[in-house]
Amino acid sequence: MWGNNNPANATPEWVVKAGAKVFPVRGRGGAAAAAVTRYEPEYDDPIFLEKLDHFYAAAATRYDGDPNVAWIDIGTVGIWGEGDPPPERNVTAATVRKHIDLTIKHFKRTLVAYNDNLTFRGKGLETMVYAKEKGLTLRDDSILCRPGQEAFYTHYYAGAFWPRLPVILESEHYGLSMQRGDWGDGSDYLRAVEAAHGSYISVHWWPKEFLEKNRPLIDKISLRMGYRLQLLEASLPAEAPAAGSLTVSQRWRNNGVAPCLPGGFVAYTFKDQKDGIAGVFVDEGFDVRTLAVGPPDQAEPTARDATFYLPHASILRPGSYRVFVSVGSRIGTPGIALPLPGDDGQKRYAIGSIRVTEPAAR
Repeated sequence: MWGNNNPANATPEWVVKAGAKVFPVRGRGGAAAAAVTRYEPEYDDPIFLEKLDHFYAAAATRYDGDPNVAWIDIGTVGIWGEGDPPPERNVTAATVRKHIDLTIKHFKRTLVAYNDNLTFRGKGLETMVYAKEKGLTLRDDSILCRPGQEAFYTHYYAGAFWPRLPVILESEHYGLSMQRGDWGDGSDYLRAVEAAHGSYISVHWWPKEFLEKNRPLIDKISLRMGYRLQLLEASLPAEAPAAGSLTVSQRWRNNGVAPCLPGGFVAYTFKDQKDGIAGVFVDEGFDVRTLAVGPPDQAEPTARDATFYLPHASILRPGSYRVFVSVGSRIGTPGIALPLPGDDGQKRYAIGSIRVTEPAAR
């Protein structure tokens, strides 16, 4: 709700005029900025919380559950909404809990993120424990504000979150980190992704410049952040009879740092010579969310034989079919892109062909 170099109305003037208790804050940026009065609210002031309650109600009506909104921050405490007030102010754990409760009161379907800074300066780990109990995820900002071993330090807490929710990481302003000599080759950011099992990874800087100067780092992070489903092996017979059974042997690995939290089921789709879908066979006994995570190329693969029963010849006619693999819903709708060639444009990937023969004689 305020920033020490943000506009004067970061805490809206109408909230101040309504009687909310506030404290003047001197801004940075020279004499002109210093002359502007900025306000930091008393974060548990009843009037301030009432206005915030109304704001959240309106915001949630529009955005709660919207698939374009990945998460909502607890962004109403401290500098830039990152949870850390100035040194002269003390925000208690009880106040942080009030802001958590107010946020999740309205945002019931969209993920809510707890910033690690809400733990610091006397607020205690109890706020993080409370966030976990309330179903929030963890966000760690400003990685590489310091170099080396101090580049990040809340990954120890990430283990309470990443097995069930996507952890969010954000870097320090790239240019500032470079000026101080803290950025180095950026490998500490990749190290943070590995240690905290990050799923959402963002940067602070002009995107084009950052991309031009950090392409190798971005490529490495992109191959590890979140989940990365790999079909290591799949084999199926050259032919199978209509109304008979078909067994597909497969080995899958998650080569990302986090579980495949959306989950999904492997499907094999038969397409005819006109590219029409003739059959979809889903292995409902295997959810890719159960795949283990580990260091690069070292996570334990899951081997599985899936047996399907083909329809009668009147439904799945004897002939040759191309076989595609996909991961998605229980009814075979593809949902997750795979690092495989042969995409049909619908997240199905060609892996071979099969001939369906006449039913076996009885």
